[in-house]
Amino acid sequence: MDSTALTRADAFHLLRQDLYGHLDETEYLAMKTAGWTETDADIARDVIPELVETIRQVFRVHTEAQPGTCDCGEPWPCRTVSAVHARLNATGSTTHALYVAGEQERVRLGRAQPHTAVIASDP
Repeated sequence: MDSTALTRADAFHLLRQDLYGHLDETEYLAMKTAGWTETDADIARDVIPELVETIRQVFRVHTEAQPGTCDCGEPWPCRTVSAVHARLNATGSTTHALYVAGEQERVRLGRAQPHTAVIASDP
């Protein structure tokens, strides 16, 4: 392996460590066994929208560039979109339960509309 490849591998390793570090700290807050303080709740209110926006950004990068092809070059939906979709919709997951509850609430309120949010590309 040449020095450029080693440098690239080190850079990817550091990037992966940084990303997992952010996720680990967020998960730690959510999984605390002690009750949440008001500060913990405030942090969660800030973190949840940031994580949602992060997932939306992933979808902005992985859009259908041309019919049947993702911007990443894979057939659309690519592995990234498929993996995120599968995780969010996993039976028994909190995100799936929240989605179903939200749909039921909109029906109850007479506001049932499909989720049709457009994921805009960055300018």
